[in-house]
Amino acid sequence: TELFMFGGIGPGGDPLATGGLYTPAIDRWRPTRNVGAPSARRAGVAVWTGSRFLVVGGTDDRTGALYNPVND
Repeated sequence: TELFMFGGIGPGGDPLATGGLYTPAIDRWRPTRNVGAPSARRAGVAVWTGSRFLVVGGTDDRTGALYNPVND
């Protein structure tokens, strides 16, 4: 029911460590908290595990982290 976005490239070309959840049914974005967020990365991958997102890899960081959308 929601789309999860994380990371990317900011206006200055630096990688981002921010994210958001989009709810298409009401056409609304809401930001995710940065506390405990993965490090900034470009070209990372987020995979839904059934209860959490696993964010891994990218051109700037090869680590991973889990994100739980229920308790942000």
